Amino acid sequence: LAGLLLVLVNQHTKPLIDAYKAEQLKLAVYEVLPGTDRYDTYYLVDDTLSLSLPEGVKESDYKRIYVSYNADNQLHGVAMSRGESGFQDIIMVIFGLSPDTGKLMGMKVLDSKETPGLGDKIFKDLPWVAQFFNSPDTPLIPIKPGTGKGLPGEIDTITGSTISTKKVIEIINNGIEEWKP
Repeated sequence: LAGLLLVLVNQHTKPLIDAYKAEQLKLAVYEVLPGTDRYDTYYLVDDTLSLSLPEGVKESDYKRIYVSYNADNQLHGVAMSRGESGFQDIIMVIFGLSPDTGKLMGMKVLDSKETPGLGDKIFKDLPWVAQFFNSPDTPLIPIKPGTGKGLPGEIDTITGSTISTKKVIEIINNGIEEWKP
């Protein structure tokens, strides 16, 4: 009886949870690509970008990027999401990139189970997050606060959350390298 109840609750709540996650992802694309008027989702199908998926396949099985356009319908930026293991669990990040300059346009942590009070600063420490919206050059370079040499891709880490902050930077750098070709 308990198992049946769990299945019924899951069947009822899963579509609601999936719809909520889709809405949060949509909002995140606009957040990491400031100035975006609209965007299209492209899927990587057989090493080719496509606006649609083959018939009968699961969307979650395909990598995707979000190509944004400004009000004049000109290419504005590209957003991509990526997850990798952090200190505790998978950290899921979405970030925006200017294809013209290679500069980062923004970053948002979509999902993280990092240590409360320490690792969760990767999304709660607003001055740290703001660094990703200051158009840093890529690849990003993690540095200890106050030790920077003025290089354009330097991002200060957070004392006490060094592993998590370095991991976010690594996720972004790996995502750019993966999609560069």
